[in-house]
Amino acid sequence: MRRSVRSLALVLAFVGLAVVVVVAAREVVLALDTSLRWPEPHWWRWLLDPAHSGRAALAGIVCVALAVFALVLAALAVRRPSRRPAQIRLAADGPADTAATTSVKTAALERLVSVSLDREIAEVRSPAVSLRRMADGFAVVVVANVTAIDLVGLQQRLATCAAVELERATDVGLARLDLNVRRFISVSPA
Repeated sequence: MRRSVRSLALVLAFVGLAVVVVVAAREVVLALDTSLRWPEPHWWRWLLDPAHSGRAALAGIVCVALAVFALVLAALAVRRPSRRPAQIRLAADGPADTAATTSVKTAALERLVSVSLDREIAEVRSPAVSLRRMADGFAVVVVANVTAIDLVGLQQRLATCAAVELERATDVGLARLDLNVRRFISVSPA
């Protein structure tokens, strides 16, 4: 969901929450003290004027539309469809009569790269890998616990290791690798 839509949803939520709190506070105060007379504001009398019943109906329609809009925004925020396919198709090069495709589950490739990174690079612990097929190769995102030593060099070694593993398994190279640090871990003395 785009940032502007989320911002609009937050503004609507806070305005709605403020209105609900004010109305609830008014009702509590009126319920606690029956002798208290709280005059209705001018806009409220204008809205509920019996001579113009269409105003109240229009206000009700606007409130229902805003509520439905807020529910749709909430549903979009909760339901985030996955952008990555469940399988990646690898086409074999060759004559048209012998061309074939191989389908590999995305999760299997991610697990393969994750295990390889965990095994080959000592500064990385518990890597979570997600990958996506692009026109020029795979885009890989690694989220891991790492040591706080030479992060740029670590990212380059991760890219080399992932590229070798992907090339070996799929004959498709690595287009890019992004490293997201979950947390830093301490280096154990040798």
